Amino acid sequence: MCGIAGIWKSAPHGGTAPDVSLEGTVLSMLEPILHRGPDSGGVWTDDAAGIGLGHRRLAIVDLSPAGHQPMISQSGRYVITLNGEIYNFPEIKGRLQTEQRLPPLKGTSDTEIALAAIEAWGLEKALQTFNGMFAFALWDQQSKCLYLARDRIGKKPLYFGRTTRGSFVFASELKALFPLADFERKISQRAVAMYLELGYVPAPLSIFDGIHKLDAGSFALVRSTESDAQIQKYWSLPEIVTQSTGAREKEASTSTPSNAKSGVLETLLEDAVRIRMMSDVPLGALLSGGIDSSLVVGLMQRISTTPVRTFSIGFQEASHNEATFAAEVAKHLGTAHEELYVAPSDCLDAVPLMARIYDEPFSDSSQIPTYLVSKLAKQHVTVCLSGDGGDEFFCGYNRYLLGGKLIRAKRKIPGPLLWGASSALGLLGPESWSRLYDGVRSMIPAGNKIPQIGDKIHKLQALLSEKGALGIYTRLIQQWDLRGGILRGGAGEGGGGDGSGGARDVISSFWNSPGLSDVERMMLADAMTYLPDDIMVKVDRANMAVALEGRAPLLDYRVIEHAWRMPLSAKLTAEGSKWPLREILYKMVPRELIDRPKMGFGVPMADWLRGPLRPWAEALLDKARIQNQGLLDPEVVWSTWQEHISGKRNWQAKLWNILMLQAWWDETRPTI
Repeated sequence: MCGIAGIWKSAPHGGTAPDVSLEGTVLSMLEPILHRGPDSGGVWTDDAAGIGLGHRRLAIVDLSPAGHQPMISQSGRYVITLNGEIYNFPEIKGRLQTEQRLPPLKGTSDTEIALAAIEAWGLEKALQTFNGMFAFALWDQQSKCLYLARDRIGKKPLYFGRTTRGSFVFASELKALFPLADFERKISQRAVAMYLELGYVPAPLSIFDGIHKLDAGSFALVRSTESDAQIQKYWSLPEIVTQSTGAREKEASTSTPSNAKSGVLETLLEDAVRIRMMSDVPLGALLSGGIDSSLVVGLMQRISTTPVRTFSIGFQEASHNEATFAAEVAKHLGTAHEELYVAPSDCLDAVPLMARIYDEPFSDSSQIPTYLVSKLAKQHVTVCLSGDGGDEFFCGYNRYLLGGKLIRAKRKIPGPLLWGASSALGLLGPESWSRLYDGVRSMIPAGNKIPQIGDKIHKLQALLSEKGALGIYTRLIQQWDLRGGILRGGAGEGGGGDGSGGARDVISSFWNSPGLSDVERMMLADAMTYLPDDIMVKVDRANMAVALEGRAPLLDYRVIEHAWRMPLSAKLTAEGSKWPLREILYKMVPRELIDRPKMGFGVPMADWLRGPLRPWAEALLDKARIQNQGLLDPEVVWSTWQEHISGKRNWQAKLWNILMLQAWWDETRPTI
């Protein structure tokens, strides 16, 4: 895992490449992303063409100089700078040998095999054979074209665009573009609107005008500095889902036993784990004690001949602490377990780092514990496996259950009754509902008490007012409703301030994939947006901030395709959600260590904002400051803050959203 950056400088009107040091320019771009590859770095340039490719290396496979990048293919035609890993490169090497198309090798790296595959089969076919996480730039010295490519799920980031002088640039992180004198940090109004809704900026947007993210499963061709990037999909999840629907119906007619299907899944998962355990440096796993991470660790321990290194962090607040569960799972599996109990001061010390690590606005507050556990693991290993991906593909999120029930209920209940129920719930404010609830709280069993019931009733009221399944899903994932006036002067171009555009339009583009239930539509929407643009961003930046490589076996594309061939009824059963994963896990870990309510990986942000984070937050939310920025409505922000600190409402998600935008603003100093 590494960091890449590069530039294709536009030629002046005279027709020759600009007389500026390409090497110096690329080196300046690599400096801000040194953390992604502290082991070594390299630059390749072609001054006549005006192209420069840069690489920062975190050495994982083939630690010798033979693994150094940028790397030139055997024939000399291609030059590549690659971030990530091609896990199945031994298999690709074998195919090339069988076809007698494998050139003499200089080393043992996956990058050298990737180049050989591209030369033998062409870029698109080679991409379709790669099983890994990667983002790379490929320069074709014969055709003088530049290619960019990104893995199927979007594990590895890749930004691209043009500077004000027309040069084409790309990088693993936006901060690599900041040293360029002709890079204008002009904020994208549409991206801000999307961020306020979702808590992240969805691809292909970036927070800056003129800079884009390459979509997952895509490659781009740039023919010249004057032409637009031509983007093409080599793997499409909506297409996989559509194809799987037909295969699923055919399979159902054969009455294939469920245990046979889970047997195929177990074989796929074990191989996905095995190929991700390949490393020339120390390796371990992040263990929360939940289904997904416990399954990955269990399979690792099954494969390994020595105890696997596992890592978890804990909190003193019982409502957010999973460390005790992780320790029990680790003890049962026999791993070499390390845990760190973090004090509030540890988390608070990490808060100012977030805007620097995530160089777009990003407000998933689990970014903090993700960074801290990455920091812990890095003290012992360089590679860590994790359980990311189980929820999106095996129906693990609570919103699928709630959203599914609401959608079914709304279809059965007449519209006037729903309107009446929604209106009735809105008659009282959240604090009034909470006071009423407090009056009967003593009669409710301890395990059934509902915290913040007033907020939950008002969220239900908003959900009942939505017209369709897409509206309910959008409301469930939404942080700010732009119709509430948070953006000054509306939502900006395409932002959805009038209820159109915005996140809902992004989701609607694939929402109506044929043959899916409402819950499956939610799962597909999460896999297309939340997974690559929130979860993968959170993990990549937290891992790479400490030079730790993260690998996610559940995101192996073979596992994903198999999961979609399974009917929803096989994933969500009377026994629980994610049932295929549970069946495999229960062979290794007793049910009583696993079966418990889903907790998530969060921090007690609501209390922190009212307590130790209050001075920091109030400075960022200052009305005069926000007024001068000219982006947000200071009255809406301030009233939300006052409601939260008074205890009347729990606005932690909305406020963390604004706070991360403000902290990013201070760190980046954009223009509007």
